Amino acid sequence: MADGRILVIDDEPDIRDICRQTLESQGYAVTLCPLGEEGLAVAREHTFDLVLIDLMMVDVDGLSIQREIRLIDDNVATVVITGEPTIETAVKAVREGASD
Repeated sequence: MADGRILVIDDEPDIRDICRQTLESQGYAVTLCPLGEEGLAVAREHTFDLVLIDLMMVDVDGLSIQREIRLIDDNVATVVITGEPTIETAVKAVREGASD
């Protein structure tokens, strides 16, 4: 079984639920946040091994959340997720520190 803490920041309930089910079934401790600002607050209070961040949320841009998360902990791995991927957003996310 895996070991680690993962933060999922996504405004889509179904996506959060799929991430939780999948990751918990592999032994990860998962924290879910529906809003970017809430995710930042949680990241300031707790340490995570990985943060999954939705690119487009109702309250903020996922890349700005990624930048803030990396300022909080520059060792944390971040992965930007989206239902509408483009090469441009993928390149920008990686240039700004996303692991994937």
